Amino acid sequence: MGFGTFLVVLVILQILILFISPFFKNTPFISIYYKYAYEPVVQDNKKYRWKFHIVPIFYITLFIYLVINFYAKVEPLIHDKLTYFERFFFIPISIISTPFFGIITMLINPDTALMYSNDSIKKYAYDRILYFPDTECKTCKVEKPARSKHCAVCDQCILVNDHHCVWVNNCIGRGNFLYFYLFLFDNTLFMSYASMRLLEITLNFRRAGENVPRDVMTLDILCGCFLFICGTFSYMQLLIVKDGMTTNEKDKWYTIQCLMEDKKLVKSSDNNWYISFVNDQGETEFYSTNAYDHKKYQLTEYKVIDNVEDIPNIYDKGSLWKNFKDFCE
Repeated sequence: MGFGTFLVVLVILQILILFISPFFKNTPFISIYYKYAYEPVVQDNKKYRWKFHIVPIFYITLFIYLVINFYAKVEPLIHDKLTYFERFFFIPISIISTPFFGIITMLINPDTALMYSNDSIKKYAYDRILYFPDTECKTCKVEKPARSKHCAVCDQCILVNDHHCVWVNNCIGRGNFLYFYLFLFDNTLFMSYASMRLLEITLNFRRAGENVPRDVMTLDILCGCFLFICGTFSYMQLLIVKDGMTTNEKDKWYTIQCLMEDKKLVKSSDNNWYISFVNDQGETEFYSTNAYDHKKYQLTEYKVIDNVEDIPNIYDKGSLWKNFKDFCE
């Protein structure tokens, strides 16, 4: 085993022990990892802030490696099989645009609750299912606009918060949705082209009775793996956009649906939404779906919701394209 292989195995082993440590935190040896590595590095967002740059650095390093490997080892082998358009336009443009959109997404921050204008807060109404007026962020101490969420990493309330993207170490929300989508789809398009084109060239080598160069096959396999990852991310993101949701809201809507399936979601006669519970005395208690409201309510007229069609998503514009434009405006 070479030193490089040993180093890779050692790093993978350390990462594995780090992430299984919560499940074995009471064992003598792994408890050390949990206390001195997992808690400060993974759980505490205030310590070791450099850790958030690891994934972006890994991505750009991997991308540069693929580009160098292509021009140094693969391109000379398939030069005559590439068209003029591919060699001098599509491939160079893709190599430039893919990291460019990633850097733009990294540098352009989304809008926050501290910087929104009156027009911004009016853009989305409070649906009174997931979002409620007069709700203050416990961390920022400012009113939470509809569709906002506090990011523990960025330590800000992000407008139309989708998620904190580890690939660019930035929150994705109103103000940088477009750049994020361009980054994601550009990666998917580039990897699709590279994987399919190299596969075609590989098959042509075989049809001609020639041996397929190892470097060509290796790069094709790598691009195919990255295509699967990027394609899966893109598909999942498009599904969420089609339904007029953000990644953050998807989890909330799932909770609402689970409450409905358990016959615990009710709607009062004044169109407010509540969760019903039966206490130890057999009495039914009602609590608002507002996570910030801990009051107990008494309801006399209400409807138990048993159909998902009765739960409106006022943020859904009705189509993938309309929702996409709404996010990117």
